[in-house]
Amino acid sequence: KLAKQGINLVVYDYFARTPEGLEYWGVSQGLSVYIDGSNATQETFYHEIGHVYALEFWDSAPIKALRKLVLGQPVMDKTKHQVTIINTL
Repeated sequence: KLAKQGINLVVYDYFARTPEGLEYWGVSQGLSVYIDGSNATQETFYHEIGHVYALEFWDSAPIKALRKLVLGQPVMDKTKHQVTIINTL
């Protein structure tokens, strides 16, 4: 039934592991982007593609400048903690 609605069952299972996981509208993994078609907006797509771009060009001058600006900031430390929790599920 979910597959007929365009829901990838593997990705749905990943999101559904916790109540917080159901709040995510998209996720990127490597070069793949997974979008919750019932909630995501066009902005979600571009946000997730941004993750793919950043990882692909991690050592480029623009991404290095962005890393220097963001890494070590309090918001980054908080977000890093949240991502670590998600990745350990």
